[in-house]
Amino acid sequence: MENMKVVVMLWILISFISLIIACLFADWNRKHQYEVFALNFWRTLVAAISLSPICFFGNWPSDTSFYVISAFIGVVSGTSAMTAFHLAAKFNGRISVLFSAVSIILTFTIWTLIDPESRQNFTENPFKSGVIILLILSAAISLIFMRNKDKAMPEKGYLLPVIFMGFLSTTITITGKVTLPNEATQALGTQVLIMGLIIFIVQAIMSFCIVCYRNSKGIGTGFNTKKHIKCKVLYFGLIGSSGCVVSWASIALAPNPAYVDAILMSAPILMLAYHKIMKIEDKANPVAGTILTVSVISLILVQQLIP
Repeated sequence: MENMKVVVMLWILISFISLIIACLFADWNRKHQYEVFALNFWRTLVAAISLSPICFFGNWPSDTSFYVISAFIGVVSGTSAMTAFHLAAKFNGRISVLFSAVSIILTFTIWTLIDPESRQNFTENPFKSGVIILLILSAAISLIFMRNKDKAMPEKGYLLPVIFMGFLSTTITITGKVTLPNEATQALGTQVLIMGLIIFIVQAIMSFCIVCYRNSKGIGTGFNTKKHIKCKVLYFGLIGSSGCVVSWASIALAPNPAYVDAILMSAPILMLAYHKIMKIEDKANPVAGTILTVSVISLILVQQLIP
């Protein structure tokens, strides 16, 4: 029982750390607005180098599928990351995390259907399950309505990319959850670091190829080394590697990966507060933000306190 409490505290704590990193991650490109593909190359290159020491430590998994799945997650998450950078640069950092509204509903539904323990808990406690569903829907709808006062953004400018990112996020979340161990052990720590390294290597190669192709066609600004190799890009890469590790650890430990999504959905609230402090225009709906916050906190309490 004590070990279970430790795991619960760990995934919640790690999720909130991941939330803070996600806010930094999304808002960074709003300020600098670098070319998306070149930015992702430098970011993932720095992140891969920062995780490379794991090559000399730990027991690497012997199952080939682990590496195939990690590479697959790298391709899908790379596509999602570059879409997020594009949205953050075109609109603002908060817009790039709206895909969580789609992701949380899909992730909760799919994981409940495919995981025997979650399916059993869902059917054996209909009251708790019903409350959780209502809170998830409340959080998702509130997140969508947080931007209903912003008339400057056309509906068709970001809606489809957000939905697309939601599907991508659900795909990699479920895949990673199934692949990683669900206990707070050294094996989990090793596999999270190795998975992160593979993800960033794949993303760096993918971004490098895209930049080279675009450069050959006279599109974009190339690698633009003088502009991109700065302390800020180094900082961004380190944030990326940290965010990758803690997010996968929280997903592995959470009873349902959708609960991690719920915490990450609080990112627009933190970003709204940050934008207000820094006097950056952000026409988020504070009422919807309040409902979102209450829904997320209630979801955590209900999941942990109601037997």
